[in-house]
Amino acid sequence: MTTDAIPSVHDLPELVTVREAAKVLRIAESTFYKKAKRNSLPGIVKLGGVVLMRRKELVRLVEGDIAV
Repeated sequence: MTTDAIPSVHDLPELVTVREAAKVLRIAESTFYKKAKRNSLPGIVKLGGVVLMRRKELVRLVEGDIAV
């Protein structure tokens, strides 16, 4: 995957990095962090200080099943 390409949400691993999720959602990484901090994004997981998002929740956001 190139750094500029928007990845297919279905090709991503179960836990997605902030960079990958922000690209898919077409928002800045800083916006992603702000939304995560306000608990306005579903499926946020913190592992050892690293913020990740569950792919299934990202899919639901992209497909319009849930709104932010």
